[in-house]
Amino acid sequence: MAAPAGCGTALLRVDGDAITTRDVEALRTAEGSTGLWMSRPTALLATIEHRTTVAVARRAAFSASADDLLRELERMQAESHDETALADAIRRAGEPAYLRWIVEPALAEKWLLGVWQTSVVADGERRVASALKMAQSEPSGMKIAAARSGGAYLRFRLEPDSPTAHLPTGVRLGYEADLRAYNRGLREERPAVPVNDFDHIEGHGLVPRGYVQELARKVLAPLADGAVWPKPVHDGRDWYVVRRLRASAGTFDVEAVRFKRPEYADWFHARRRDLAYQVCRPGVLAEAATEVPDHPLWEFLR
Repeated sequence: MAAPAGCGTALLRVDGDAITTRDVEALRTAEGSTGLWMSRPTALLATIEHRTTVAVARRAAFSASADDLLRELERMQAESHDETALADAIRRAGEPAYLRWIVEPALAEKWLLGVWQTSVVADGERRVASALKMAQSEPSGMKIAAARSGGAYLRFRLEPDSPTAHLPTGVRLGYEADLRAYNRGLREERPAVPVNDFDHIEGHGLVPRGYVQELARKVLAPLADGAVWPKPVHDGRDWYVVRRLRASAGTFDVEAVRFKRPEYADWFHARRRDLAYQVCRPGVLAEAATEVPDHPLWEFLR
C-alpha cells in the first residue's frame, strides 16, 4: 500500500516533522552507545517522544540555532561521566543526527520546564487571588469560593502542641502501641516520640515537618474566629485561601480552598494532545503496540 500523500520516506510525522527509519536507527545507535539498549519498536516510540517534546516546545516559542545546539553539546561533553562512550555515540550516530535526536530534545525539555513553572505560578496566583476575593466578600462561603474558582474545599484540624497528633498514621499507631505496652509494664523503656520527615493533617494530607506549627503560629493564631487570612498562602507547591473557624486550647479548626500545582507530566500530556500526528506507513506501530501496550502515545496514534 502506498504511503499517504506528503509522507515521502517518513514512517510518521509529528507536527509536520518527519521520522524515518534512519532517524530511528540513529537514536537507537546513540542511546545504545551510552548503555541504553532499545529494541527497534521501543526506539521508534522514543523517537516519536523526542520529536513530540520539540514540537510542544516550538508551540511555546522555543527555537534553537545550530550554534545553540553545538554549545549544548559542548556542555554535555564537559559534564559527561563517560567521555569515551559519548564520543562513540556521536561518531556512530553522526553529529547532525545526535544534535537532532539527543541535544535538541534535551534543550526543548529545559525550555518547557521553564514555561511550565512560569505558567503554573501565574495560573495558581490568578486563581487563588480570585478565590481570596470571593472568600473575603462572603466569609461564610468558602465552599462557594472553591466551586467558582476551581479550587478544592478542605476542612481540617491542627493540633500544633501535640507531639503525635500529626504523625503519619502508621508511625503514630506504632508509637502509641509501644507506649501502651510501656504503660502496662510490657516494655522496659518508654518509647521515644518518633521524628518523621512528614506530618499528616487529616483532610489535608502529608506536609513537611514543621508546617503545622508554622501555619498555626504565622497564619491562624493572629486571626479571630471566622476570619480569612488576608493573603494567599503558598507552601512552595500549592496555593491556599485559609479561614480560621475556631480555636480552643491551642487547637485550630480550619477551612481552606486549595489550588494544586499540576505535575509537569500532566501539563505536558495536555499540550501534546494539540499536535498533529500522521502515521505514514500502515502497520509500522504494530510491534511497538504489542511491546509497550500502555504507552500514552497510543491516545494520539490510533
